Amino acid sequence: MIKLSITFLLIIFQFNLKSQVVARYYEYINEAEMGFYNGDFPTAQAAYKNAFTLKDAPQFASNLYNYGYISILLKDYRQSYLSFKKVIELGLSTNRFKNNKDSIIKIFLAAKEGKQFLKEIDSYTLDVGIDKALRAKMYRLTQMDRKYRLKENGYTAYRDSMTITDHAVVDSLLEIFKEYKGIPTERKIGIDTFDIISPIYFYLLVHQSEGTNSRKYDFSEYIKEAVRNGNINNSVAADLLERANSTFKLGGLNFQVLEYDSLGKSKLGFEHNYANLPRENFCVGFGTIKGNTEQEINDRRTALYLPTLKQRLKMFEAQMLNQKHNLPLSFFVVQHFIIPKKEDFDHWCNQLNKF
Repeated sequence: MIKLSITFLLIIFQFNLKSQVVARYYEYINEAEMGFYNGDFPTAQAAYKNAFTLKDAPQFASNLYNYGYISILLKDYRQSYLSFKKVIELGLSTNRFKNNKDSIIKIFLAAKEGKQFLKEIDSYTLDVGIDKALRAKMYRLTQMDRKYRLKENGYTAYRDSMTITDHAVVDSLLEIFKEYKGIPTERKIGIDTFDIISPIYFYLLVHQSEGTNSRKYDFSEYIKEAVRNGNINNSVAADLLERANSTFKLGGLNFQVLEYDSLGKSKLGFEHNYANLPRENFCVGFGTIKGNTEQEINDRRTALYLPTLKQRLKMFEAQMLNQKHNLPLSFFVVQHFIIPKKEDFDHWCNQLNKF
């Protein structure tokens, strides 16, 4: 009995220790992002370095990529080389760099370290910790999931077949999650070949949350546990949780620029229109969140290690007003954010019009 109690206490201790590491990791990541938006690249790079030197920290590919990107701006091409190499070893397609059009990445590729990176890139292989059989199985499930959805009129013409396939996919996912005691980490399955942020299984879970006919299982608890364990990127988890549960509101993660016409009616702005529109036509999207107070939203966000609404707004303000980035206004096109208070909405409208 005493032996069992000690074992139980050890398990609790290890779980708490892991949660503390994950929480600390995201504190550094949030600090790094704020540093970037403020144009304080040394602070951002130092925060990324602290995150990735934490023992047993998640080290998500998207954060590794950003670490490498920030390092280019500081001319620390050696660190960029190391970060990008790790991302390739997690499964990102080498074409991301071979066919690169990003002007910042071009600076790196023109440097000595970048030339070495391109010379070696085809020799990089998947990290030894990645389970290739599991990775291949995830891709097979993805192909099953897309089989009918990619056909013309897939959602209507093939609804019955899609439902059968969805049930088979969810059964396989459950088997995998049970076998690996939760959602496998990036270090176990790698990342999607063409997507640094979304995991291979992302759309498998998304499609399980769409509609009632095909939905067979709610993965919310698996997702929440995966965040606490550092097995899934918190921004990805937030997206999945909001899709899975219409009452689980997080206020969104980013912003959406709206174009206002002469009658004051709003519509989504499109990239090609931005250069020709006067600045006063731009405003941050405003929406109320029924039944969700700001505190309730923040409680959900902090449980996922996301910055609070006000912290995220401050990041956006810095991103928007800092001229060092020289970012085009179209940078904000596909981003969205719900601001629960009218006075905050008016404030950010004014700030955006100063951009």
